[in-house]
Amino acid sequence: LISGAPEFFDYLKEQKIPSTIATSCQKDNLDFYFKYLKIGKWFNYNQIVYNAGSLRSKPNPDFYLAAAEKLAVKPADLIVFEDSSSGIQAAVNAGVKEVVGVAADTNKAKLLRDSRIGLVIDDYTDKRLSMLFDS
Repeated sequence: LISGAPEFFDYLKEQKIPSTIATSCQKDNLDFYFKYLKIGKWFNYNQIVYNAGSLRSKPNPDFYLAAAEKLAVKPADLIVFEDSSSGIQAAVNAGVKEVVGVAADTNKAKLLRDSRIGLVIDDYTDKRLSMLFDS
């Protein structure tokens, strides 16, 4: 997991902030993450949105609309963490509250120039993350 992710996920859980994962990976990858990264501590497997072949791929909003439905929240209340352009567009197309760009490998400069993103982070130790949940 990226630096600070376990602590950030703990924070979300402690604050009772609903969270899930909306990923274009398939079930076998998801099962791997649950088994080896132990993400079941933070995420309910049945609330994860993954590529089961029934949703249109990103940049269509389907993954994020399904995530909002599973969490029983409005898409306009979602804060989405993304590292890909198609994922960012999918979040925008879903009408989410905020898109946070997560820098990975060599995409940071591109993320910083992307007007669809409200905040770009290198990892989950970024102190600015707390501002997203202060309301």
